Amino acid sequence: MSFYAVDRTNDVLTLASAGTYYITYEVNTTAGLPLSTRLLINGVQAPGSVISPVLSLSSYINTVIVNVAAATTVSVQFFGAVGAATLVGGGATGAALTIIRLN
Repeated sequence: MSFYAVDRTNDVLTLASAGTYYITYEVNTTAGLPLSTRLLINGVQAPGSVISPVLSLSSYINTVIVNVAAATTVSVQFFGAVGAATLVGGGATGAALTIIRLN
């Protein structure tokens, strides 16, 4: 039994089961940028998930604990950006999403 599904573009993860989840996201860009990041749960900003720095950053990491229903979608979003963000590559972690079901 699969506990999650990922869409064809690897942009949205769907959780099969309702419960309480520990979710961490990490995004690393090749250059410091004046942009914000957030976690979207069913397309809505998750409370406590926004990183809106005053100065440009190249690394964004945040963790939240959320209660969700079955078939909930999860994604990470850049917003407020001017221009394009390029994720690091070459074997480094450009982006990561960790989801642990607590109950």
